[in-house]
Amino acid sequence: MTALQSALNTRCQRRRILRACVRLAAAMAALAVAGAASAQCDYQITVISRPGCSSWGEPMPVAMNDDAVVVGHALPCQSITEKAFRWTESDGFSFLNLGPGQAATRATAVAPGGTIAGIYQTGGLASPWKGFVWKDGVTQYILPPESEPWSDVMVEGFLDEDTVVGYIHNSNGPDQAFLWRNGAYLQIGGVQNREFLGASGTGRVTGKEKNVDAQDSIAQRWDIWMDDRGQTVVQTPIPVPPPLVRSEGWAVSTHGHVAGRCQKPDPRIGLAGARYRAFYWDGSTTTVVEPLPGHSGSFFYDINDLGQAAGKSYCQAESCPGLFKTQAIIWQNGNVTVLDPLIEDPRGLNGYSDYAVAINNRGQVLLKGISSQGGTFLLTPPSMPGDVNADCRVNAHDLTLLLEHWGPVVAGTVLRADLDEDGEIGPVDLGILLGGWTPE
Repeated sequence: MTALQSALNTRCQRRRILRACVRLAAAMAALAVAGAASAQCDYQITVISRPGCSSWGEPMPVAMNDDAVVVGHALPCQSITEKAFRWTESDGFSFLNLGPGQAATRATAVAPGGTIAGIYQTGGLASPWKGFVWKDGVTQYILPPESEPWSDVMVEGFLDEDTVVGYIHNSNGPDQAFLWRNGAYLQIGGVQNREFLGASGTGRVTGKEKNVDAQDSIAQRWDIWMDDRGQTVVQTPIPVPPPLVRSEGWAVSTHGHVAGRCQKPDPRIGLAGARYRAFYWDGSTTTVVEPLPGHSGSFFYDINDLGQAAGKSYCQAESCPGLFKTQAIIWQNGNVTVLDPLIEDPRGLNGYSDYAVAINNRGQVLLKGISSQGGTFLLTPPSMPGDVNADCRVNAHDLTLLLEHWGPVVAGTVLRADLDEDGEIGPVDLGILLGGWTPE
């Protein structure tokens, strides 16, 4: 491999043959053998817990941004009403103060710059959900349309730092996707029977379009541009291979890749016995990710710009091969990583994963699990020179990413490819990568 590395180092410094280098690196990456499960990184593990009364229910994390700002909901001490929370490694755990009048509150999304969005109720369990946006201690409220005052406003993500996406759920009519910004819903066409379920923070949205007559749904990606004249929306359906049905996009990357779930009907009883299957769509090809051996279903919750998707593999109680019904997984380049065990507990109870909630562009994983130290974990991969895609190896996959983003760091660039952090991906970064190359 040394001679090949040397040749690439010499050739790739010449921009006129950069495309040839990309093709060569991609060919090398294609030679990697996909596996059912692979060894995990030696993650640094941080237990996320709230101060005091730790036995009063575990926090429920929902989302995380690239700065590892974690949001979700939890029960305050001696309370049975959940409240939205924010956690950072520097500031710790705190409940959001959304102003008077709220009962239950849940944070469901956090923008790249730290703005938080979510949902709240003002009455009992039967009262409709409304939306909120919280920024620097100031809260804006997202109320249902005047024509549908009893509808639920389900907030799912950020199109950009100030624009929220989600859907209006009406039990007496079709669901409607929405964009909301600075106190008002934005006018977009074709929103009925559509749900926005996730967003990249950079102008891309994913979700599903329902076919009410067929009781089916098809995952979609929407690319949305906004200017003084309004919004331009381009919709792209995401195919899944038969017999899979009812596909839903749950997360979309800056580059337009989508992770989500679909259903596989039972061959004997059809949809009544359907099980979920996770899928990853790279803009042209859909990869269906099967459950772990002995499991019956799989599910993706999140995606990042490094080609990683995070979620779970699960089984039904009567067929579980082990103690736990679900296991957190990461999928990347055709390989599934099982995130177990998490913590080696000196008292004999190791920590185990349940499901991976979120994964950011630094390769950090937010997940739920179980241990004597807590049940919410932030996993940070080790710093390895040249590990662009955060899989704890330095190989052709990293080389491909680096060459694809060669040049100045701009919006959409994989930041980990700028290995020397000088604002440009170039020969020095290539040298660092090749110097850290690990044998397969």
